[in-house]
Amino acid sequence: MRCEIKVNAPNPSLLKRGTKGEFLIFLLFVFFIPALQAITLSVGPNDKIQGAIDKTKPGDIVIIKDGVYKETIDLDEKTSITVKAEGKNAVITGVKNGIVIDNCSNVVIDGFIIKDVPRRGIFAVDSDSVTIKNCEISNSGDLGILTGFCSYLLIENNEVYNTKGSHGIYVSNSSDYPIVRNNTCYDNADSGIQLNADIHTQPLEGGADGIITNAVIENNILYGNNIKSREAFALNFDGVQHSLIRNNMLYDNHGGGIVLFKIDGGDSSKFNRISNNTVYYSTGENFVNQIPLSIVDDSTGCIVENNIFVTDGAIPFELEENTAFYITSDNNVFYNRADINSVVWIKNTAESREMSDYWRHYDIENAIKGKTYSLPGWQKFNSQDLRSITEKPLFVNPQK
Repeated sequence: MRCEIKVNAPNPSLLKRGTKGEFLIFLLFVFFIPALQAITLSVGPNDKIQGAIDKTKPGDIVIIKDGVYKETIDLDEKTSITVKAEGKNAVITGVKNGIVIDNCSNVVIDGFIIKDVPRRGIFAVDSDSVTIKNCEISNSGDLGILTGFCSYLLIENNEVYNTKGSHGIYVSNSSDYPIVRNNTCYDNADSGIQLNADIHTQPLEGGADGIITNAVIENNILYGNNIKSREAFALNFDGVQHSLIRNNMLYDNHGGGIVLFKIDGGDSSKFNRISNNTVYYSTGENFVNQIPLSIVDDSTGCIVENNIFVTDGAIPFELEENTAFYITSDNNVFYNRADINSVVWIKNTAESREMSDYWRHYDIENAIKGKTYSLPGWQKFNSQDLRSITEKPLFVNPQK
């Protein structure tokens, strides 16, 4: 382990102009700079990362050299530190959890490969202003990235794939102002990205509202998710409000596309803006839940604009009766290869509520009563999507 501390020498010309007392004060200031200045710690494959973490003070940076590290990295009650891979092959593997962040603030995790861990690649809890970026997380036994009670969270530029038990990225509990952007999540057992405010789980001090507010979910690519949960959706929002869902590309997921609902949240997923997203299913993928967008469970006040929704499954756009009159929707492209006249499906709310509480909002194989509308029928029904169209778009796979 190497510790690097740099202190600039004083300018002799400045010393000549000062008094003796000023000179002594200057010397004392220089003497104490090492105690005040942030340091950089360098860790190699023959060292333990945890040993460096335990020595850090606010402002310190820990640089991890390429190599394989079989240890859980535990950040506990740390403030304003950065843990960063120096190259592209700093690998954490073979431990219960890759990185754990507990009761921290202003910490940055940057550039690691985390693979084949039995539980979670990165787990952050009861922490604020956490940044997780530029990591590749694969083959986790449970989840790729899991956070709980983490406000002002930034998860960006990560690649998360092949989780065996659950979601790729999961932002949970009452966590305000999270940003999840520029991530690629694919071939995960459950959703690619899920936000679930979960009022049933409370922090130690209690009092959480079970609502995630002011989230930004943007520029993510999700494909091949929901391998084990085809009744679910690739991009899930439970108890998420006043948030922005934009510029995401979802294609060929095994379940639905985007869903706004309430199961565990303290309230429905209200007042969200869903804009400039593309949800696409290739022809021939014949399973029941090919629904690009579902807004249910009283998730009112949402805006749906400038999206492209293409399917040959059930329907492009699913709503409940008590939600359909309280949204704003326009400038979208809807295309249903199986039936171009089936664009919007409005389910009977009372019948829906008789279903099992957990999957009622997208369990269409149970033939919940309702009505399917063509685009002109939907426009007449409540004057929405007056400038939207039904048109088959040309799709170019972004991964090729």
